[in-house]
Amino acid sequence: MPNQYKHIGVDLAKSSFVADLPKGVTSFAQSPAGLLRFLSQLPARAWVVCEATGGYERALARACHQAGVRVSVVNPRRVRQFARSQGILAKTDRIDARLLSLFARKTEKLRASRAPVHAEAVLRELLQAREALVEALKHETNQAEHATGLPLLEGLAAARRALLEKHIKQIDAEMERVIGSDQGLAARAQRCAQVQGVGPVTTAAVLALMPELGSLEKGQAAALLGVAPIAAQSGTCDKSRHIEGRPPPPAQNRLHGRTERRPPQPRSLRLLPAPPRTRQTRQSRPLRPHAQTHRIAQSSPQIS
Repeated sequence: MPNQYKHIGVDLAKSSFVADLPKGVTSFAQSPAGLLRFLSQLPARAWVVCEATGGYERALARACHQAGVRVSVVNPRRVRQFARSQGILAKTDRIDARLLSLFARKTEKLRASRAPVHAEAVLRELLQAREALVEALKHETNQAEHATGLPLLEGLAAARRALLEKHIKQIDAEMERVIGSDQGLAARAQRCAQVQGVGPVTTAAVLALMPELGSLEKGQAAALLGVAPIAAQSGTCDKSRHIEGRPPPPAQNRLHGRTERRPPQPRSLRLLPAPPRTRQTRQSRPLRPHAQTHRIAQSSPQIS
């Protein structure tokens, strides 16, 4: 049971972090020495709880996993909503650390974060580097549309685009090698490839950014991705279902965008007059993109 553990809330920042220890709220340096000092002061059966704060939580989670300490990285939005429900409106480092401890004690289904596999961590780093290169290539391509006509500048721009494309291909090859060298990732990649429209880059994003796949129940994968339709019904009012959540942006771009691209219509169809608009009932409404993605997530083969 969660209450058997002593929950230690940790509020993270760039250069330091604050922990709600049994002896009181204590500040530590965001460094290897500070993490070792923090781990040495943890009580028995400690459960560390921190928020996802743009990557600053990775070093703490890694140190806790290596030391055999349970750790949970929770959604900051849930913690802030919990604070408002408790009437806590102030926000400081010390208050946030104590708030995380209280949030962990009150949450019945608090899940411990899984220790990442080395191959998954490498794949995540490669994927982030690839996303940066793709954005840079997109910027260079857009700038090429407004070329001034100077041969020197056009030649330099073409060389930069060629170099970016070369680096992207090198990262793609390295991601394929990393997946193939790990039996678990290779087996899950084969299952991902069975889904229509899922290619190598999307597969790498799924394996790196959604390692929970294979241990989730039906519908939880779509909710984790942020494409599960949320009911909005009260009394006789039954509004359209909507999606809510903040999934990892690369995973959202790779998976949620699969159904947002509409195939181009033939020119003959575009020239026809638009059909008369009729009132649509709930049964006759076309599926929205997020609903189609939800069906894809529901119909995907189980990954284990």
